[in-house]
Amino acid sequence: MTILDMDVIQAMKKFGGGFVAALGEAAQRADLDNLRRIKLAFPDYWERYTELARIELARIAVAPNLLEAAKHARTEWRLHGQLTDSCRELEAAIEKAEEEMKE
Repeated sequence: MTILDMDVIQAMKKFGGGFVAALGEAAQRADLDNLRRIKLAFPDYWERYTELARIELARIAVAPNLLEAAKHARTEWRLHGQLTDSCRELEAAIEKAEEEMKE
């Protein structure tokens, strides 16, 4: 099983409905031969969740940079006394992102 296979399986379990999530669970438990069978039996699902896995990986890769940019913007707003509702929403989003990164 490749790293991409594992990412696809996680995407199936996270974003899929009941059937696709169960298919992801089966794929996770499968040996290489049965994983090949799952891929051959459900190529449309496998392709769709491969794309979702790639999108999720890209989102995760840029998240730390976006978080740092948000923190910088928050600091600038505080320095200039521009504590608006948007700033408070940004602060809440930063706190949430930091909590999620700890998990």
